[in-house]
Amino acid sequence: MILKMKKGIATLLVAGMIGLTISGCGSKAPEPLTVETAAAWEAESVASWHDTNLTKADYMYFYRTNQYEMEQQLLSAGYTEENLSTYWNDETSGAAQRESLKTQSLFQAKQFMTLYEMAVAAGAVVDEATATENSAYIDEIVAGLDEEPAKAAQAFLDTYGVTAEQMKALYIRMDYINAYLFDVSVNTAFTDEELKEEYDANVDLYEQVTVRHVLVLCDDNMTEEAQKEAKEKADDILARIEAGEPIGDLAKELSEDGGSVDNNGEYTFGRGRMVKEFEDWSFSAQPGDRGIVKTSYGYHVMEMMARLGFEDAKDTLTYQLGNVKAEELINEATAIAENGWADNNEAIDAIVPA
Repeated sequence: MILKMKKGIATLLVAGMIGLTISGCGSKAPEPLTVETAAAWEAESVASWHDTNLTKADYMYFYRTNQYEMEQQLLSAGYTEENLSTYWNDETSGAAQRESLKTQSLFQAKQFMTLYEMAVAAGAVVDEATATENSAYIDEIVAGLDEEPAKAAQAFLDTYGVTAEQMKALYIRMDYINAYLFDVSVNTAFTDEELKEEYDANVDLYEQVTVRHVLVLCDDNMTEEAQKEAKEKADDILARIEAGEPIGDLAKELSEDGGSVDNNGEYTFGRGRMVKEFEDWSFSAQPGDRGIVKTSYGYHVMEMMARLGFEDAKDTLTYQLGNVKAEELINEATAIAENGWADNNEAIDAIVPA
């Protein structure tokens, strides 16, 4: 069974890290579980980092989620529900995949908990309303599984591999992580020197131009006479602009470019966005320059309006550098997850058969 994520519940989109989602696992849990047994996991540690413990419950969530995703791939490849157990029990391929699942899940759980501890240490603030909404949503899921509360609680555990309260705790920690990374990416202040350094290093990504144009359609499939008429029309439009008629008015009246006709024929863009001839003219021209450019679309009667440089790109630069800061924190958490935690393999093997 797969339950869709309720709109508004945040998920962490981090390369190499699993997002926290509610996805039911189509297979049985690695060992028979009761709500009482799963609840006791919260006092047992599978890994530690300083004073932080990774509980069996946290680990089991990631293991079950990864197992479910892998089983979906197997089912798509032709396996059936009946022969999945045969796959997992195979002494060669099954054993290797179980070890891979254990390694991947343990790493993701440690990365998750590392980011959470970093968020708490940084003073991240979570919107109480969001936490309340998430909790209520999980309660709704439980209530929909069975009329009897005890059976509903067991059904949730059977489906997701953790109890409803453990899932709520996972979401609270996710809220802290999201708040932490969002705050860093949006609210970090950068000096003009830092922004200029980024701009100069990647000027082609940030420099933009604003041009207006009137398109007269023309291509090689047209007759020579029709192509000649198109060129003459473009020349006439350029002459009218040179004589003082606003290019925006002419674009509304005459342009055959549906993408800009309602915007005075105007485009603001960076490199790599337009066909080569259009882009080359735009980035070589100066404000006020006019001309005709021939592309595969036809004749473009052009006017250069503005060149947008460093000052215009400050908001974009701040956004980009903020994202870089957030990625650096994720990389820091990744390094700690890889090398900073002490694993309790005996406790891990007690949950997932080796």
